Amino acid sequence: MFNTLKTTRLRVITSTGGQTKFNRRKQKLPSSHCIDAACVGEVNKLEFKTTQALVAICKGQGGRQKAAVNKYGYPIRYNPLKPIKGWNSGDLGLNMETGEVGRVNPRSFIK
Repeated sequence: MFNTLKTTRLRVITSTGGQTKFNRRKQKLPSSHCIDAACVGEVNKLEFKTTQALVAICKGQGGRQKAAVNKYGYPIRYNPLKPIKGWNSGDLGLNMETGEVGRVNPRSFIK
């Protein structure tokens, strides 16, 4: 990853875990992934503009399983490639009856 970041021609700073921990403790900051990332390298003072870090949630994009199999390994149904009727896993959907918004997990079915 370091070599890939260097190709962007942006300034890339590396440090040891001990230096990062020293910088964090010197400023009496709690241990957290985002704060540790800010304490890498030579840090004199940190000023946070927000109290909450950006939280990204990764949702699975479905399985690679082409067919569902029974206990003997024989296929009992074939799973189509996504999207299913225009929907992907994790898409936001609105329930028209209750007004709730949530993530959908489309499933195919064979009649």
